[in-house]
This record gives sequence, structure tokens and C-alpha cells, in this order.
Amino acid sequence: LCELAVAGALHQPGNEVELQEYGDWIKGTVTEVNCDGTYQFQPEYEGRVMSYVQESMLRTWVATIYKYNVEPIARGMQHRSGAAWTEADWLAERCGDPLCSGRGQCPQGRGHCICDELYYGPHCENKEWTREDIASAGVVGFVFFLYAFCCGNKTGPTERSGPTQRSGPTQTSAGPEIDHQAMDEKRMVLDKIKATQAKLRVARVQAKHDEERKAALDKYDTEMDQLQRDVANDTAQLGNAMQRVDHVLDRYEAVGYANTTMR
Repeated sequence: LCELAVAGALHQPGNEVELQEYGDWIKGTVTEVNCDGTYQFQPEYEGRVMSYVQESMLRTWVATIYKYNVEPIARGMQHRSGAAWTEADWLAERCGDPLCSGRGQCPQGRGHCICDELYYGPHCENKEWTREDIASAGVVGFVFFLYAFCCGNKTGPTERSGPTQRSGPTQTSAGPEIDHQAMDEKRMVLDKIKATQAKLRVARVQAKHDEERKAALDKYDTEMDQLQRDVANDTAQLGNAMQRVDHVLDRYEAVGYANTTMR
């Protein structure tokens, strides 16, 4: 039963998943499947291992997918420097040169880059901030703060001629928008694949158990046949022994009778 429960689990050891905890999703890895169908979960950035995690609390991890607002290409089938518009020109026009900044792929027919993990943008020119990047930026900022505090302007306060004039609100560039729908669709496809794989694992375990059961039954039948043959042989041998005993008794009685008659 334990082997069947482990084989039928949607997530398997080594799968990257996310755990819902306090409204947030924490990325990690499944380290073990328990016999009751629960999981051992190892968070990515923490040392503790969480035990007996229900499957309803986990979901398949999917790399972040962003929405791209790609402007339509107006050049069409133009000629460049008198040469014909080639496939390389088409890819370079849509995915940049070098293609996707060397951080992704530009499949034919897509017309946009599929970036490697941690990179985004029309040409994969941007990179997500990791914890290591944030830590490095924090160290640099702290050093600059110390420098400004210790070695800054010591001549006195700067005279201010008046309030600072601001021409208008500061324009901040919004980051790329995450395509949650595409991520959910990809996760759904991956879960269907996982479910199919789980059915195959269960079928293999059941087939293995059926073979073991058949082998045990065959062994039982063989042993019973041998036992029946042994009983038949023992019975035959006992019958022969009894016949010999009866013969000896008959001879003994005959001799005794003869001796009695002669007296």
C-alpha cells in the first residue's frame, strides 16, 4: 500500500514546487513522499524541512512569464542595402542582434524572444533581481552611506537660494507585467503530464505486485504437487511395509499352530 501511495503522488522527489504559507508562495523542492500521500518539503532559501505537507498546499513551480507589448513591425519585406530580406534579417528585426542578447532563443514563427531564467524584456536585455544582487547592492549602498557621512562636505551647510523648483511629477518606468494566465495554463499542462506519469507508475507497481502474486501462487502449486507425490509415495511405502508385517504374522501364527498340533 505504501508503494502504491508513493507511486500515485502527483509530485515526486526532486520536483520543484511552491508551498502556500500565510498567503505567499514559497519555492522549494519535494524531498520525500510519505506513505500517507503527504510530502517532505525543502524551501529553497531555508534550512528547515517541512514534514507532512498536504498536496492541496503545493503547486507546480513555473518560471515567471511576462507580457510583452511588441510594437508592430513596419518595415515588412524591405530591402536592406540593396539585398533581399533574409530570414536572418527577419529574426534580427524582432529578436535583436545578437539574438535575444545571448540570453534566450528566438524560434522561427514566434517573432519574439523566449528568455532564459531570470531574464526578461523584448530582447532579454533585463535581469531579475536575485537575493545575491540585493545583498550586493545593499553592501555598496552602505559603503556610500558611510563615505557620505564621514567624508562629505565639512565646510558648512550649503546656502539655499530658495525652494527647489520641480517641473512636474517624476516619471517612473513600470516593470514588465507578469502574465499570470499564461503561467496558470503552463502549470495546468504540467500537472496533466504529472498525473499521467503517476498513473503509469501505479500501473507498473500493480503489475509488479501481480507478477509477485502469480509467482507465489505458482510456487504454492508446485509445492502442493510435490507434497501430494510425497504423501502418495509414503502411503505406498507404508502399504508395502504393512504387507510384510502381515506376512510375518501369518507365518508366525502358522508355525505356532503347527507346533501346538504336533503336541
